Amino acid sequence: MTPFKLTLELATPFYLSSRLTLDGLLSAAIHHQTGKMGADTLAAIPLDQDQGIFRGSSLFCHPRYRHRRFSRIMSLKSERDLHTELFQPNKRGDRYGVVDQQRGKFKANLDSYFAIEAKEVYFWGVGDSDQTCYLIENYIHGIGKRANTGAGEILSVRAEETDDFSWVTRKGKPARPLPVEIWNDMGLAPASTAPLAVVLPYWGTAPVDAVFPATWEA
Repeated sequence: MTPFKLTLELATPFYLSSRLTLDGLLSAAIHHQTGKMGADTLAAIPLDQDQGIFRGSSLFCHPRYRHRRFSRIMSLKSERDLHTELFQPNKRGDRYGVVDQQRGKFKANLDSYFAIEAKEVYFWGVGDSDQTCYLIENYIHGIGKRANTGAGEILSVRAEETDDFSWVTRKGKPARPLPVEIWNDMGLAPASTAPLAVVLPYWGTAPVDAVFPATWEA
């Protein structure tokens, strides 16, 4: 098992409601590849484990990242909203139909959200970097929410051998959620804590008192 840094080049901004870990992303890739879910994906994740926790960091951003508000079209229902008859004069009087604006201009179909704009994002891991790249290149087309509509689109994936920063960053900060007990046993400086799940599947395991990355930069 080799320490590596994984870099994803992104074409579009991404939206995350919680921090993404490399093992979580790989679990999703294995689900897309095999149909397995949750605990059934663990054996196929190509990362080392220690005390039941994968050697995969949370996602970090290139230093030039920024938060921005983006508009997006929502609620379009193909035939109902996009049929050609909706964009033609009506048959009586050759006039275009009235657009309902009672709830505001295009209220049902236009929304906005805060997202992160970054050309590159990073993970650190310990494991099989070639298999990691293969799974993400072939089974993950975007990161975060709304990836199925183009958010967080991945352009390229590359890995390079490096020192091990899968749990602790160069600056001695948490690189991923870790139980406070493990953090203290490593003799590291105190860090912010919160009740968090630290073992996959994150949605199915009880939270523990854990340290976690406090910024988007490593």
